[in-house]
Amino acid sequence: MYSRFYGFSEKPFDITPDPRFLYLSLSHREVLASLIYGIKEKRGFIAVLGEAGTGKTTLLRSALDHLKEDVKVAHIFNTDVTFPEMLQMVLADLGLATRKEPLTKVDALHRLNGFALQQLSSGGNVVIMVDEAQNLDRNCLENLRLLSNLETRRHKLIQIVLSGQPELEEKLRRPDLRQLSQRINLRRYIMPLSPRETHEYIEQRLKVVGYRGPTLYTKRAENLLWQASGGIPRIINTLCDNALLIAFALKEKRIQEKTMKEAIDDLTRDRFRRESQPPASVLPPVAALPGSGSNRRVAGLLVLLLLVSLVGLIVESGFGIVGTHSKAKDSPSFKNVVRAVISDAPSGSAESQPQPPAEAPGIAALQNKRETDPFSVSQPASVFSYIPIEPPPAEEAEQAETGGNAATEEHAQWVSVTEGDSLHRIIIRYYGSYNKLLEQKVLTANPSITNPDRIFVRQLIKIPDPTEPGT
Repeated sequence: MYSRFYGFSEKPFDITPDPRFLYLSLSHREVLASLIYGIKEKRGFIAVLGEAGTGKTTLLRSALDHLKEDVKVAHIFNTDVTFPEMLQMVLADLGLATRKEPLTKVDALHRLNGFALQQLSSGGNVVIMVDEAQNLDRNCLENLRLLSNLETRRHKLIQIVLSGQPELEEKLRRPDLRQLSQRINLRRYIMPLSPRETHEYIEQRLKVVGYRGPTLYTKRAENLLWQASGGIPRIINTLCDNALLIAFALKEKRIQEKTMKEAIDDLTRDRFRRESQPPASVLPPVAALPGSGSNRRVAGLLVLLLLVSLVGLIVESGFGIVGTHSKAKDSPSFKNVVRAVISDAPSGSAESQPQPPAEAPGIAALQNKRETDPFSVSQPASVFSYIPIEPPPAEEAEQAETGGNAATEEHAQWVSVTEGDSLHRIIIRYYGSYNKLLEQKVLTANPSITNPDRIFVRQLIKIPDPTEPGT
């Protein structure tokens, strides 16, 4: 629709995994090189890990383009299958059977082993690539491990690539899958893009479709895009495509910040839910609320807040309550407080849940760090949980400006926890690997974390300098 208006030969931000549009960041280059090396050198199991939308499938397809014709590849996309069904799909991809041919598991394994030996004798190779491997159950993963037992004294007959989201690594850490985890010879991670890489990613895709005009996205629009996407290429594509559509409707030749904000709002705002909520004036009276435990607590909070509001009004009216006027003046209005309580009230009868800290790191500090460190993981909330990023507390801002009191804190990083994060994932994304020493180092730098399995969205976590002794 908008391609002719902007002079594109085709749409630049489709979400299909087309290797022509592959942008190789630092981590993408490392993963691609490891894939090619592991397959050519017959290293057995290779694991590629990354968040959804970081380009794992595109990298797998790109790796296929770098392999010789004597490398026979079976690419499994649908992992919601049993192992016999997966084995049938592998044989069909390799041309050894039809998808409906009745084969027992023994017959299928015998046929695959014979083909692998034949390939080895002729200098070839056999590769099984499993995409979305985090969906595989324990039985499938264990059978893949047994499949890797097809080998000679010197070589693995079959190379197996497991590509998946961080949930795959969590599965591999389970004690009952430790044998499989030990057999993974190469384990590589795809990291989200930094602000600089996000700019290069956009420019590279525009170049592929033949765009020759001025810079299409303004700097402010790109900054807002990075904040909302968290550096995830798939989300970047979705937002860029929506922004282009909006700008085309307005006949604008460049994507401004306001256009990008509108694209983000269109994907994150729940218009129907918000419009269907009754205004505060028609909320049911407190006495009419049902008597469940959670609703009784809400009613109590509303009564308490009403009393606090009345006291504030008295103070505002000058009734002379000494020392409280300035505090009452800065308190939120009763209307806003009621809305906050209603929207955040628990739906069950469980006890009140602890709330995460409200602070988040300043985006300028995050951008500066990401510019110099592509492996930095201070990602803002993704587009599917987008929230405005607030400035850090005064003491943290002062520390960020002065570089800390000690030399070892000069390059420390403040990370804002996003939805779905765990301390384990944060350590992997920042340092590239995980071990107990790294976890202890992070816990030592954050004495407020008493339980590493309990962190909150938007909680501020200090990541020590990776070059500091002990990390």
